[in-house]
Amino acid sequence: MHRKITRRLSPAMVIAVVALFVALGGTSLAAAKLLPDSVGSPQVINGSLQTVDLSTKAKKALKGNTGPQGAPGAAGQTGATGAQGAPGAAGQTGAVGPAGATGPQGAPGPQGTPGTQGAPGAAGTARAYGRVSPTGALSRSKNVATVTSAGAGTFCITLDGIDPTQTVLVATPDYQNDSTGVGANALQAYAEWHSTPCANGGLRVVTGYRSQSSASWFGSPAFVQTVSLTQANQSFSFIVP
Repeated sequence: MHRKITRRLSPAMVIAVVALFVALGGTSLAAAKLLPDSVGSPQVINGSLQTVDLSTKAKKALKGNTGPQGAPGAAGQTGATGAQGAPGAAGQTGAVGPAGATGPQGAPGPQGTPGTQGAPGAAGTARAYGRVSPTGALSRSKNVATVTSAGAGTFCITLDGIDPTQTVLVATPDYQNDSTGVGANALQAYAEWHSTPCANGGLRVVTGYRSQSSASWFGSPAFVQTVSLTQANQSFSFIVP
């Protein structure tokens, strides 16, 4: 059998309960005014909000003006040398430089040792030859019978054992006893084979000299004025191939 227990609240208990309801009711009213659009300072723990929790307007308000540029920092330490790069492409060939100055002449080389004398050459194949003076004297000859004079600057050579009609003769002046000289307007000797034989059938050689004169008018360069040939006895040599 249940027994109903009735107990009366004391005045202190009543006051405490009323105060609790008043306190709870005030907090609820404050929360009702702030939520859900905003959060008041009492609901925020100091230092707990992050930048992402702020609105764009609030972020802009927090950003201040750019301050002055600071002083340059100290230079950093030199870094390690990097790896060598690949060789570049070859450049174009440059222009040829000017020729250098001529170097000093080198010392003479040592003198070489004299060579050995060669063997005598084979005998010549000329059938006849000789030297004739202005007077017709013959020397240094081979296979020549006689040399006679047939007038000024004309010599007749008779060969020994050679048919004059089947051969030729080559003549050249001998500087030793001819009229050739050196210098301006000097004489120049000549000696030529004449293919017409002499009356005695000998080979004919004609000799002489060439002369010239030059002049200059009113300071102009010298020029040849006259040239002439004179037939006269001259020293010469000859060969019959």
